[in-house]
Amino acid sequence: MTTIWRKGTIPETPESSDFVAIDRHYQGIVRHMMLSLLVGVLAGLLGSLVSGSLVALVYNPYVYFLIPLVIGRRASGVGWSALAASLAVIGMLCAQLVVVGFGGTQALGALGVQLTVINIVLIGWIMIGVLGYLTRFPGLRGDLAAALLAGRLFADLFLNLPFAIHVLVVALAVVVVVTVRPGWRSWLRSLAVALPLGWLLDFFVPIGLTV
Repeated sequence: MTTIWRKGTIPETPESSDFVAIDRHYQGIVRHMMLSLLVGVLAGLLGSLVSGSLVALVYNPYVYFLIPLVIGRRASGVGWSALAASLAVIGMLCAQLVVVGFGGTQALGALGVQLTVINIVLIGWIMIGVLGYLTRFPGLRGDLAAALLAGRLFADLFLNLPFAIHVLVVALAVVVVVTVRPGWRSWLRSLAVALPLGWLLDFFVPIGLTV
């Protein structure tokens, strides 16, 4: 192959092509991390604006649930999915902390009480991002990851929530499974496991964040 030299360019060789591909790959990862943080901040600010309204019943926790799921699924690996979900969650949390801070000392006092559960919520959201990536795996591993995600949604069926929210939860769980898994066999396997998992997850995996 003839190497063409151009001013300011790398010679076109197999080695340089590999280098360029690796460089683009990691540039994509960096852009994904930055976008994850930005989306988290915007979601947190919007969530604070709708706090106390009827929209908040849907926004928190279900929009917050979908954000790390989508971000984690689009990551380049399991570790990157955890990092991207962490950045999104940190962005959401920091945005809400800023809004609460402008609420004065009374709001900050209330925040001090609720900080006791934030670590659990953060871990739960990061796991949602990781599970979002694992749904890309073929076979039973991907089905189980989708079942865990749908199961966390089904957990809200065991809470004393309005009937409309229960309908939304079921619809959202089905949409999540159908979107992340290929084929009706995978859908049935995931949904069949999701409901009993929901009963178990209801006890120890909160997904809402209110500060």
